[in-house]
Amino acid sequence: MKNVFAQFFSKIACIVLLENFRTKFFTYILFSFLFSNLTFGQTYDFESGNQGWTFGNNSIRYNDDFWACSGDYSAGVFDDNNGSVITSPPINLTTYTNVDFSFCVKTDGHENNDGFDLEYFNGSSWVILKSYVIGTDYANNFTAYNFSFSLDGSVHTLANNSQFRFIGKANRSNEWSFFDDIV
Repeated sequence: MKNVFAQFFSKIACIVLLENFRTKFFTYILFSFLFSNLTFGQTYDFESGNQGWTFGNNSIRYNDDFWACSGDYSAGVFDDNNGSVITSPPINLTTYTNVDFSFCVKTDGHENNDGFDLEYFNGSSWVILKSYVIGTDYANNFTAYNFSFSLDGSVHTLANNSQFRFIGKANRSNEWSFFDDIV
């Protein structure tokens, strides 16, 4: 009789453990599905400095609320004659399957076919995600435009040292792109 009770309680313990495992496994799968396409969680508004972004060749952190989408500061990229670029700090994206990248931009002096590129560093090389062109992607200078780009992990490597950058693609002097509220 003692042996029957031991077998019975042993089976009950196995069922409880199995149910506990199923619940935790289902919760993990559900959590992974619901939260695998997240914005990487950092907002860059340039109000408190460069916030880890690097500025190269005529790019600047600019203090003028007219050019900022919110607050007083934005990051400005000049025409492409000198490789004007702003580059994000390295971001670990290995825990995501997709990443939504969004930003606000205002431009000045852009003419037809002028614009800027959004590029992504996948851990080994830079790739152009999108070329934004006035007349196609946005209509007016001086207007705030909000854009987003979904980075699909099945197409792009999401590395532990991923970076984003904006490069000016204007064709003459005095053409600017001001970026703000980058998420």
